[in-house]
Amino acid sequence: MVITTGLKDNGFNLNSDNSIFISPFTTPENLKNILDFISSKKPKHITLIGSGFVNLEIADNLKYIGIEVSIVEISSKIMGKNFDDDIQPYLYSNLIKNLDLNLKTEVDYIKNKKVFLKNGKSFYTDGIIYSIGGPVNKEIFKKTKIAFGSMGGIKTDKWMKTNIDSIFAAGDVIETFDFMGNPTRSSMATVANYQGKLVGYNIDENTEEYRGTLLSSSIEIFGEVFAKTGLTEKDLNRLKIKYKKIIVKAPQISKTFKNAKDITMKIIFDKTGIILGSQAIGPKTTEKKLPVLL
Repeated sequence: MVITTGLKDNGFNLNSDNSIFISPFTTPENLKNILDFISSKKPKHITLIGSGFVNLEIADNLKYIGIEVSIVEISSKIMGKNFDDDIQPYLYSNLIKNLDLNLKTEVDYIKNKKVFLKNGKSFYTDGIIYSIGGPVNKEIFKKTKIAFGSMGGIKTDKWMKTNIDSIFAAGDVIETFDFMGNPTRSSMATVANYQGKLVGYNIDENTEEYRGTLLSSSIEIFGEVFAKTGLTEKDLNRLKIKYKKIIVKAPQISKTFKNAKDITMKIIFDKTGIILGSQAIGPKTTEKKLPVLL
């Protein structure tokens, strides 16, 4: 048996009079509905709830085709799971120049195509798309003997097996270990794909070991790349690992070239100098600098 139930859709109850299009973004069917809405209704403005990778990519694409965008985020951070506090100002500066950014608030109600936020602000919109993640989809397994880890996912070993020998699991639903052996969870498609491949190898016999998750990701937003690899300060504080950090700024290529631009890079390391993680902001190809660090 193989478990790949992913994350559970939290659902999202908006106090709305149904005057606008509202859709989650979790399935291919959602995407088709959103594209049909854009094609048929020609919206001028769309509101995105949440400021994770998915919504920022949606925002970039909506702006590219001429649709104005507002983002509503309940926390004070943008992509807070991936970027530390000292990187947040770079994200904020990028977004505030290109769209209407609303942090530390949420939608109160919607009436006559007007969105009213809990901070008192209001604006007109033609549609709302929300992508806010969700908890591990594990309800059907709670009454079984399948073991869960400290972070809430189904616990797996290096063979992608659960504590029950004949049951494997992969993807967003599981809890595995990072490159340092610490418990971790991932909601990245690339990681899920690799884990699924290992399950296929190991169902018949144990031939391929999982060597740990090294969470690396990047996104280009309005011409600027934001990338990260390894552990963040939040991760290290959770794991109670002591660390030091430095932020450096250097040209992407030699400044003798006309189009040379700077990369700002944060490097996190332990007392012996071993690099634990990094985050970077810069022009195209910035993300390619990070894999060589770890």
